[in-house]
Amino acid sequence: MISDATYELAFSAFAFQWVDDLQACFEEAYRILCDGGKLVFSVGHLYYKIVSPETHDFETSYFDDSPRREYSESLDAEMVVHRRRVSETVRQLTDAGFLLETIRELGYEDPEAYESEFGSFVPDLMSKVPPTIIYSARK
Repeated sequence: MISDATYELAFSAFAFQWVDDLQACFEEAYRILCDGGKLVFSVGHLYYKIVSPETHDFETSYFDDSPRREYSESLDAEMVVHRRRVSETVRQLTDAGFLLETIRELGYEDPEAYESEFGSFVPDLMSKVPPTIIYSARK
């Protein structure tokens, strides 16, 4: 087990959407960070995943927090992605003791600014809805 107050930085890129108990995850990050330590993480933006890439219409409600299940051929497994509203993620961070410093929703208005497609990302949709959200919080 990692000792309390061991690290100055905890970082995650596109992993927390797979975590069922995000509150416990945030509490553990808080425990292992030094006073003033920082948690920085990115997840897929909920808006991007609920808008149709073809029509740009909403396929489901933003307020539907049921997990999204997808089959991955490359992994030969079902993947469960947890949908969390921005307000829910912020609430869980602050409940764990963190002070939210920044939320960033990165993107470009011009679809041509996206040099290549990655995964299920579609540049035309990315130019209208941010595909990623980044949080930064301090202990």
